[in-house]
Amino acid sequence: MKLILNYKENIMNIIKLIRFIVLSIISKVIYIDLDGTLFSDVLDKWFINNDYNVNLYNKLYVNNLDINYKLILCIRLVKIFGVEVNILTNRGYKQAKMTLDNLGKYSKLFNKFIFCQGLKKLYRLKGLLVDNEVKYNKVCDTFMYYKF
Repeated sequence: MKLILNYKENIMNIIKLIRFIVLSIISKVIYIDLDGTLFSDVLDKWFINNDYNVNLYNKLYVNNLDINYKLILCIRLVKIFGVEVNILTNRGYKQAKMTLDNLGKYSKLFNKFIFCQGLKKLYRLKGLLVDNEVKYNKVCDTFMYYKF
């Protein structure tokens, strides 16, 4: 039974990968959410743009967020096709340095970083948004649900 579940899971992952690549190439510009999508969701929904929370975050999480390596692989693949890849996050500007620290060497994969400061749902952008929260499906022309 476990073998069948792994097989189905692998097929679903392949389908998700193909869908991501096709939508990215069609859109030409993609925006990737951070917390819950590219990173583990330990901080998702915890808007931490004040000094106290930023300091706490620096002590506890700056080097402890898991990165979604499957999504990193997908990003590398679509960059080959000339797709512009950007970060679109509800994090605030005070979190810019910690975001770069979280991404480490992968920060070079991204063309732009857009820090929405908790106002992501007010943005309207051309392209594909990859996010773990469906409530942001109107932010871009095309939306793809993707949860880490």
